[in-house]
Amino acid sequence: MIAREFEAKGLADEGVRLTRAGRYADALVVFDSDICTMLDPLAMSYYAICLVRVEKSFDKALSLCAMAVEKEFFHPEIYLNLGRIFLMKGQKSKAVKAFKRGLQVDETHKEILTEIKKLGLRRRPFITWLPRRNSINIFIGKVTTISLKPGTVRALAR
Repeated sequence: MIAREFEAKGLADEGVRLTRAGRYADALVVFDSDICTMLDPLAMSYYAICLVRVEKSFDKALSLCAMAVEKEFFHPEIYLNLGRIFLMKGQKSKAVKAFKRGLQVDETHKEILTEIKKLGLRRRPFITWLPRRNSINIFIGKVTTISLKPGTVRALAR
């Protein structure tokens, strides 16, 4: 019994490795051959990524990721995969919410931070009760952006 569980865990790990390498069709074959993928929430989320990439099965993928989140809500990589599926479906706002939930679990998760950076998310307006396009918010935003960039002190001093 333990040997079978070890073998199933190995198959799930292999599927995750293939998915991370971008070999979605190969990973899907591994995941389909292993029913124990359904017991491992992380593998389940990677299986969902493969389903979207290969079969364009968004609804099934989203339900698998939702089940994975229910089982292991403390795993940021599941939120990463959920967000990626939402992005592939064209639902940017839901993807951002998933990424932010992942960052609540691990605020330093490199892949989530990379995805958010790719999206080009804006910071909150400096004065939140004023509209973003208000000239005061624009001015303060520009000043804080300039002061945060490395080497700007020397550029401003010239």
